Amino acid sequence: MLYLNSFTLPSEMQETDYILHERKLDMGCYCTGNVYPFKLFTQKELTHLDFSRSPITILYGSNGSGKSTLLNIIAAKLSLPRVSPFNKTPYFEDYLNLCQAGLPRDAYGRGRRPPDESCIISSDDVFDFMLNLRTVNDGIDRERERVFVEWDTLRKDNNGFKMESMADYDEFVKHREAARLTRSEFTARRIGKNIQGKSNGESAIGYFVDRIR
Repeated sequence: MLYLNSFTLPSEMQETDYILHERKLDMGCYCTGNVYPFKLFTQKELTHLDFSRSPITILYGSNGSGKSTLLNIIAAKLSLPRVSPFNKTPYFEDYLNLCQAGLPRDAYGRGRRPPDESCIISSDDVFDFMLNLRTVNDGIDRERERVFVEWDTLRKDNNGFKMESMADYDEFVKHREAARLTRSEFTARRIGKNIQGKSNGESAIGYFVDRIR
């Protein structure tokens, strides 16, 4: 299913017209290069992308060539939700207004919006996901060590513990469990297993599998 036929970026003439006639920028500001994303793609003579020729489009180029910026512009123009923030300038919304998204047409000739659950997935999302897994797993590992120590202590103290009132019930249950369960069984009842038992690559693939429908 094709959800976006084409995408058109502002031409050099449109950018110049915006600067001179809309009076949002002055030429001095424009020439300093701090009006991102203006000037980025016109310098590369990129104004139009046709996605209808193939089911997959690959953007390639060196660092700083504008690949992520282009994806961010397309996603913002289509109002796609995102997890990680990205760099913007005061001119970003004005730039979006000059862009055109070529949507497929429905039976009535109207532009068909992408499905409601569409979103943009960036490398930052995947990296944050893996870092969060590490944080959770580190916490689980520390908790596991604490429960190991608790099991050892309860086993040693088991014969000396006596329940004197209902206030001691929870402690009584722990002593009983420590006496009849192995350390692994006792630990498994109190904490979950590590969420991540995979490599970074496997975790990244798992993120895509979970998010993509």
